[in-house]
Amino acid sequence: MAFCANCDEKLPYGIFTLADLLKLNSTDSARAKIRLISNNGESWNALEEFNNNFLEFKKSVLHRNGSNITFKKGQLAIGLLQLGNNSDKWLFITAFELLDDVPENDDKIEKFSREVKKFEHFSGRLILKYKRGPREIFGNYNKLSVKMEVNQYLPSFYDADEFNGYDNV
Repeated sequence: MAFCANCDEKLPYGIFTLADLLKLNSTDSARAKIRLISNNGESWNALEEFNNNFLEFKKSVLHRNGSNITFKKGQLAIGLLQLGNNSDKWLFITAFELLDDVPENDDKIEKFSREVKKFEHFSGRLILKYKRGPREIFGNYNKLSVKMEVNQYLPSFYDADEFNGYDNV
């Protein structure tokens, strides 16, 4: 068993899914969506953005794509960051509750949402294993969360620049 330093959870190794960990009730799980954030070709490096400014990066979970509405009022938005191109490792970024619909031309996303405090301790520390399908960017929580295996719970905030030793170079 691994101990979660900032919570009352004990995280067993092995087959343990995001659904097992978050324990959303049926109402919350029905209104939750997962956003899978990865690099956008050559124009945007998501992992670099995460490293440069985590607080700003969290907002990208709710980012609208032009007039496309990603999340609606009342939904839970869970954001995961892909740890490298074509990787099956995903870092838990945050979970937001939408207090209102986000207008198309408003970049002050924080006015329309609030972070779910009970999941804050997973931000930047929980790594999941999941092989996403082609072009999969968003997904229904109930379908995806049971396929996302808990891979690691880091003792401290994720550092992409951390040196893993000469054996891993």
